[in-house]
Amino acid sequence: MKKLFIKSISLIILFALSNQAFCQLGKAKVDALAKAYFKTYAERNDWRAFLDFYDEALYFEDLQFRLVCANLDSFKRFYDWPNPAFKKIDDEKPILKLEQLLVNDSTAVGIGFFDSFYWQNQYIPGPWEFSIKLVFNSEGKIIRQTDFINYPLAFLCGNEKLNKDIVLWMENRKQFIQPPE
Repeated sequence: MKKLFIKSISLIILFALSNQAFCQLGKAKVDALAKAYFKTYAERNDWRAFLDFYDEALYFEDLQFRLVCANLDSFKRFYDWPNPAFKKIDDEKPILKLEQLLVNDSTAVGIGFFDSFYWQNQYIPGPWEFSIKLVFNSEGKIIRQTDFINYPLAFLCGNEKLNKDIVLWMENRKQFIQPPE
C-alpha cells in the first residue's frame, strides 16, 4: 500500500511539473543524467562526483524531515556523505536500488529502496522506500530536488542514544536549513 502511495504521489508530481516553465533538455538526456545520478548515489563512494550533478542554486526539500536547503552549500551540510558516522554494510554493495525511473523533458522521479547501513555504529535495518524528484536546468544540473524517504523508525527514534544523536545532528543543521513555508 505504501509503495502504491509513493508511486502515485511521484506520478502526480512529475506530471504537474511538466506544465511548468523549466528547461526542456529532452527525455533521453534527462533519463541518462538521472541514471548516472542514481548509480553514483547507489555506490555512495564519490562525494565530489555526486555534487557535480548539482547547480549552485539548488533548492532542496526533504518532505519527511520537513526541511528546505536553499542552496548547494546548505544541501552539502545536510546530506553530509563524508560524515564517518555513516557506514555501508558492504562497501561493494550499492546502498540503494532504483526500481522505477519516470522522466519527462526536464524532470526525473526515481523510486526504489535503501538498504541497511550503520549510523553511529548502530545497525539501521532496511529496506526502506524512497521517491526522489530531480529537476534539471539547461546545463543538465539539478536545480530542484524533493526527497520523500521513508526513514526507518530505528533511524528516527530507535534507541535513546541513537535518537539523541539524530536530534543533535538535526540541531546542528538548523543554522543553514529552513523549514518549508
